[in-house]
Amino acid sequence: MKKLSFIILAAFLFLSCARKPAAEPLVISVPADSGDVPLQTMETIERAEETLPFIAAQTAFYADRTIYSAAKGLLSYTPVETGETRPLCFDPLCMHENAVECTARIGVESAILIKDGTVYYTAQGVVDTMKIPYEWAYQLRSMEIATGKVSILLEQEDPIGNFWLLGNEIYLSVPASRETSTDASGEHIHYIGYDIARLEKNGSLTVVLEDPDGTAPVLIGSDNGAVYYTGMYGSTPVYAADYGFRKSVPAFETDPRSYNAEVFDDCLYYIRWTDRKIPDPSETVEGDFDEDVSVTGHGTYVLELVRKRFGENEAEILCDSVPLPGVDGPRYRQLFRIDREKNALYYVPLDFSYQGYVIWEFSAEEKALQAQMGDFHDKQILTKIYSKTGGRLVLFDLGTLEARDVLSDCGADIVDLYAVEEGRVWARFELYNVEEIKAKMAAGESHDSMLTCAYIGSEEILP
Repeated sequence: MKKLSFIILAAFLFLSCARKPAAEPLVISVPADSGDVPLQTMETIERAEETLPFIAAQTAFYADRTIYSAAKGLLSYTPVETGETRPLCFDPLCMHENAVECTARIGVESAILIKDGTVYYTAQGVVDTMKIPYEWAYQLRSMEIATGKVSILLEQEDPIGNFWLLGNEIYLSVPASRETSTDASGEHIHYIGYDIARLEKNGSLTVVLEDPDGTAPVLIGSDNGAVYYTGMYGSTPVYAADYGFRKSVPAFETDPRSYNAEVFDDCLYYIRWTDRKIPDPSETVEGDFDEDVSVTGHGTYVLELVRKRFGENEAEILCDSVPLPGVDGPRYRQLFRIDREKNALYYVPLDFSYQGYVIWEFSAEEKALQAQMGDFHDKQILTKIYSKTGGRLVLFDLGTLEARDVLSDCGADIVDLYAVEEGRVWARFELYNVEEIKAKMAAGESHDSMLTCAYIGSEEILP
């Protein structure tokens, strides 16, 4: 990839005291195509005088001492006072089972965000309840939390990816094109590329960023009067654009396999891949176990949390070991959050350790179902349990570069970091405490062979 050099040019001030100073343009110098030609072209966008508020949708969202989540097709909320999760439905007689009757039953894995007492979320809804079978469509909805009033902001045949609020406007990731193929199993739809479109007041979409290369552009933030985006797939630069998306220019280079990019104070923060790997640290467990199901090895790759300043090509390593962010639907899980008021950053470190093991077997009901499918497991199953983080969360001061733990050994790994507010961390957790996992299995909770026990909740942290 070509290296980009960057130059910030100062704005000229108007002499008239009746007019505000002109916004400082963002000017980027791009090397010519041939290395033998020293000439450079200057690409510019105009920064706005004020930075627009930016909010990205997540699988769960913290607001007003409550966490709202959209998991397993159900819109739910969890107040911090009670810790009890309930469907976000205002009908006291509703059983929350039917998507036609229950507003909390959203039908698809959803993205969600909160602003000014309103929940915005994606859902799959019925177009015409009078037809059997029902006709379904993908929707972007809003719900007033105080009244439960639901509005359909967008309805379309194709799925909706992530979405964002930039100022007072909504931007969405939508399929760029589709192809239909047919085989013996039926008709299949293939989506090619994902554009970013603005939702207009009349409910129509205006494409502002096309995706001809299939990189799936995603908005990552607003900073110093510009909006920034990059590709979710592939190694693509971070681009800066004016708020109308009339023009965009490359602002930062990234590394191959980069994740969680965010711009703050003219710096790019992101997680990048390394070729280092931690081997499996577990013990040997004797026994004749089912090799097809047992989980007996679990090394992990090491990633780095880095910062790259505007105008510099080299990245500064802030933490040399963080986990790999997993994927939830159209987005990677977030493993760091920037506190802009405190000039600080919270991140999840890699602290890989072996926790023990669980020996178990399928229940009689599970074995009967497997027998019907021509499969059967009659040996015991060994699952080794690991922690990737040691139940830790780290606070990193961006001014002093000092780091300290604010959460440690809480019995579960943070695998998706939603917010750090009011002395608590709100996140998606996965248990690594062996005894708690055994207790959940004994209580009949469903599980996979990895014994993944995930939940959305919060933990109190150190000040």
